[in-house]
Amino acid sequence: WALERLEEMRVGTSKAKFSELEPTLIPLITDPSRDVRRNTARLLASLWEVNVAKHLLDQLNVETDDVVRREILVALREACYASLTTPGPKLPEEIRAGTLTWAVKFLDDADPEKARVGAEVIGKLLEPNGLKPEDVDGYLKHLADRYARLNPANDVALRVDLLNAMAGLCSSESKCRDLAAKHFGGLFEQALAEKADPVRLIAIDGLFNASGDKPGAIRRLWKTLGSDSLLAIRLKLIDLAGDAGGAQELDGLAEKLGIAGESDASWQAILKIFRRSPSALLAEWAAKIKSPPIAGRLTPEQQISFFDMVRQRAQTETRPELLREAQTNLADLYVVAGR
Repeated sequence: WALERLEEMRVGTSKAKFSELEPTLIPLITDPSRDVRRNTARLLASLWEVNVAKHLLDQLNVETDDVVRREILVALREACYASLTTPGPKLPEEIRAGTLTWAVKFLDDADPEKARVGAEVIGKLLEPNGLKPEDVDGYLKHLADRYARLNPANDVALRVDLLNAMAGLCSSESKCRDLAAKHFGGLFEQALAEKADPVRLIAIDGLFNASGDKPGAIRRLWKTLGSDSLLAIRLKLIDLAGDAGGAQELDGLAEKLGIAGESDASWQAILKIFRRSPSALLAEWAAKIKSPPIAGRLTPEQQISFFDMVRQRAQTETRPELLREAQTNLADLYVVAGR
């Protein structure tokens, strides 16, 4: 009951200082009751101010209950990550090393849930700096090898979990991004061709993250999956085009205008590209936006949003002819929209 009450205080508005409870909480990690040990680990996973990492690792090394082991490993993951990414005292490096050793054991376990937790721990603790390149390389190889051993037909959920961890290690926030991209790039490519929708979906993130040429990656993905049967995949590609695409993506996005489920997302992606493009491109597209077939796929309000952007850009860059064109089109559109 007391542990449950502490958890309520943590997520509520209480200003209790859990660091003051450290002498009380630490012994509970080794309590004879399995449930007490499990609930203590769960609570400690969210309490950065309680310095218990060493005690958690010591207990993990002797713990016999699988459920409690998992909760302790998750708590260590959070404690190590907080130490590595936030100001304040740092944990000894052997704590992260010990936690990663256990993560590899979990990753190699036949139990999919344990393997998932192991992958999450490795993914999170390799992201910050501090490990030797050869050590990082070993952990990345463990992830790739574990993935390669899975059955594409029967292990879809775990394959998605491992791909997700690998995609995170290839993200811009990861300090081992380049090395991870070398290990996992080929796996992402293979996963794009699989039948399982969740696998293809996460493989898109992985391939995009691993690529040093984001626009090039978008064009490759668009060519491969732009007409995929899964709407979620098509929408993800549209979002990526909006976030990192350029002028070359505009025609493909414009073709999706007017298509149910994709039109609004495509228009927002187009606007994102226009916002970071030179005014010459906006001037070129002004004629396309007000002419068939694109004009027929857009509402007057959508066209207004475009020409208002053109107007603002023309004012900022002192382009009087473009400004007059934008103002003329806006005036006509306001009439049509009943403004």
